[in-house]
Formats: sequence, C-alpha cells, structure tokens
Amino acid sequence: TVTMALYLRPANEADIAGIVDVSLAAFDPSIDAITRNLFPGLRGPAAAASDQGLRQWSVARKSSRLRIARSVMMVAVDAHGTVVGYAMWFAPARDGDEPELPRPKMAFEGLDREALGQLRRVIEDDARETFGERGSDDVWSE
Repeated sequence: TVTMALYLRPANEADIAGIVDVSLAAFDPSIDAITRNLFPGLRGPAAAASDQGLRQWSVARKSSRLRIARSVMMVAVDAHGTVVGYAMWFAPARDGDEPELPRPKMAFEGLDREALGQLRRVIEDDARETFGERGSDDVWSE
C-alpha cells in the first residue's frame, strides 16, 4: 500500500499557480459545460491546461478572491508542498465589508463576456431568490 500524507492550511499568494492547476484539471471544458461556454474555443481533453487566456483569467480570479477580507481559502498539499486540492468560501458580510466581490476587470482572450454576464445574473438571481434582497451577503457562500 502507498500512504500519502496531506496537509490542510490557509492558502497564500504562492499557492495561486497550484490552485489554478487543480481548477483547470477539475473544470476542463471536455467535461465541464460552464468552462466550455465561457471559453467556447477550447476543445479536446486537457485543453484548459494549455490555454493561456483561461489560465490568466483563472489566476486573476483566484488572486482577487484571496485578497478580500471575507475570503477563506484553504489548500490541501502533499508532503512536498504541492497543491493537490483547494476550497474557498466567503464569510457573511459585516458592516464595512466590500459591497460586491471584486472581479477581474481585464479582457481575456477567448472569454465569452456575454456568457459570463449571463452566468453571473443566474447566480445572483438565484441567491436573491433563495436568501432575499441581499443575496448571499448574509450566508457562507462560494
């Protein structure tokens, strides 16, 4: 038998590349409809891992989320410190917190901005319908 030790700890900026690697593997467009719709030009197995537009967008998105006060981001690392998993949440908003979660403002090659806007509207509408006018601001969310 092979035993593999994993360690959980809070994420930091140095973990972003590893977090993005895990995310790109988990949400490859060949198996994930959301990624396929956001980046419609990606095709074939492991297309996400080699696409620089998607990688840059993922790095910008994960970095911006890591920096906000409400963010709780954890990584699972192996004995060598390699990121093998991650999870992130946002704590309920308190007075003085950011009114809206930051989003990367740059354009990324291959990103379908209309599809991204539709996805955001669906998520925000669902949160308001489920939790009320403040959406997910008052609950733990992703």
